[in-house]
Amino acid sequence: MVSPNTPTPPRNKYEAFLEVPEIANFINFYSKKFDLPVDLSTKQGCDEFVTSIYPQLRIHKGFPATEGARRDDAEQATAEWSNEEERTIIYAATEVLGINNKETSLTGEHEIVVALPGAYQANLDRPNFVINAIKNGEAEIKLLIFVGSKRKLSDAERAKIENYAPGTQTEFDAVKATFEKLSAENPGISMRLIEIKNDQEHTASIVDKVASELDVDGENMTFVTTEIYRLTTEIDVLRGLSGHNVLEKFVAGNPSDQTRVEQRANNPNEYYQEILKWLRSLANYKKELPWLFWSS
Repeated sequence: MVSPNTPTPPRNKYEAFLEVPEIANFINFYSKKFDLPVDLSTKQGCDEFVTSIYPQLRIHKGFPATEGARRDDAEQATAEWSNEEERTIIYAATEVLGINNKETSLTGEHEIVVALPGAYQANLDRPNFVINAIKNGEAEIKLLIFVGSKRKLSDAERAKIENYAPGTQTEFDAVKATFEKLSAENPGISMRLIEIKNDQEHTASIVDKVASELDVDGENMTFVTTEIYRLTTEIDVLRGLSGHNVLEKFVAGNPSDQTRVEQRANNPNEYYQEILKWLRSLANYKKELPWLFWSS
C-alpha cells in the first residue's frame, strides 16, 4: 500500500512529448505501417520504436540508413508523398514542434557565440546572421567562434560554395575561407577560428571540443545553427556542455534559403527526417541527461 505521504513521482518530459496529439499521430501511423507495437497510453514500446525504426523510416523514404550524409539527404532522397494522410501527419507534427519556424533571433548580450559548421551556404550564412544582428543593434557579443572539421566536401557541395570558398576540399577549408573574409570585413568584431581534427564529428562532440578549447568556466555560450535543425541541436548542445561549467546556454536559428522553404511546403522530406532525429534524440539521451527529461 502506498503511503499518503509518498511524494508524487516526477513527470517524465519525454513521455509528455509523446502525449502531444500531433506527435502521437506520427508515432501511431508509422508503428502500424511497420507493425511495431506501441501503446502510448502506457508508453510501452516507445523507446524501442523510436530507436529501432529510425533506419527503416529513413530507408522507407529513400534516405541513407544513417545520417552521415544528412546534408545531401534532402536532394538525394527518392521519397514519394502521394499519401495525403501521411503528408498531413508530418506537417502537423512539424508545426507543433516549430521546426518550420522562420528563425530564432539573436538578441541581447552574449559572451561566446559559436557558428556551428554546416554545408553549402551555412558556413557563410550562420556567422553573417550573427554579424547582421550586431550591426543592426540587436545583439552584443564578446567573441564569435568559427569552427570546422576535416569532413570532405562532396562534389555537389564544392560546386555550391564557389561564391565564398572556391577550390576548398574540407569543411574546415570552407569555414577558414569564411573566417578570413568576414574578419577582414568586420575588424571591430572579435573572432576566432577553431579546427576539429577529425573528419566525422557529431554536433555534441563539436560543442564539447569547442568548450574544451576555450576557457568557458562560468561563461555563457550561444550556438547558431539553421532554424530547421535547432530543436535537435538544443539537445546536442546540452550533451556537449554536460561536462563544462557553462552558466547559460542558448541556440539561435538563422533562416533557411527561401527556395528551400518553398520546396518544403510541397515536399516534407526534410521535416520528416528532422522529426525522426528529434524523436531519436529524446529516446537515446533521456538516460544520459535525466535532468533534462524529469521535472516535478
